[in-house]
Amino acid sequence: MDILALKVIGVLISILVFAVKAGIGCGCSTIHKRDILLIASSYLVMATIIGIILTRVDISYLMEISSAGIAIHALMALLLIGVGVYTSKNWHSGKDVSHRTFALLSIPCPVCLAALFISIMLLGSSLETSTAILGFAVGIVFFAAVIVSSLTLRKLEKGPDTLGNIMTFLGIFYMLGAIIAPAYMKTKQMGLPEFVGPEVELFPFVGFALLITIGFGLNRLKTQS
Repeated sequence: MDILALKVIGVLISILVFAVKAGIGCGCSTIHKRDILLIASSYLVMATIIGIILTRVDISYLMEISSAGIAIHALMALLLIGVGVYTSKNWHSGKDVSHRTFALLSIPCPVCLAALFISIMLLGSSLETSTAILGFAVGIVFFAAVIVSSLTLRKLEKGPDTLGNIMTFLGIFYMLGAIIAPAYMKTKQMGLPEFVGPEVELFPFVGFALLITIGFGLNRLKTQS
């Protein structure tokens, strides 16, 4: 597999991760289906707008945002853990707060916007295609992933309790990322030799997806027993 195909696959996987995250928030909450459609459509519109204005945006602003990425990661981790515990605790007490707390996963945030910018920018630098078209294509992928993941979770009858557990899990995952990423960057700056090829860089995404699948499977077995 050539490097171009690997770049495209990597970008698509990162888009799907963010889209499924938004879909989990929508699917496990008690919001109406029209609200799910509205949120998915907002990502489509934003991605298209980003693709149109990308060539007019100073990339240095994105670099400033990325430099604060670790702090944002840590803040998001703490929020996800706290709100996840809050959601589960209230649900077990007979109170549903998922129609509010789902927003932390589903509503477009600065991190999601930066991810959309970077994804479209990387695709634009790799493919000889207009960024406006790429933005629309990314938006379509995001829209479809949000809708499919939301409706799938609704069909599996996942509710606020699952939402709280997933938010807590993602918070721990984000926290690990905030701890590991600086150490990795420091290693890169030291110029230590790399022992893996670009194909192996896809493994973390596959592992992340595998962990989520196992978690859903165990939770399904638990509810059936």
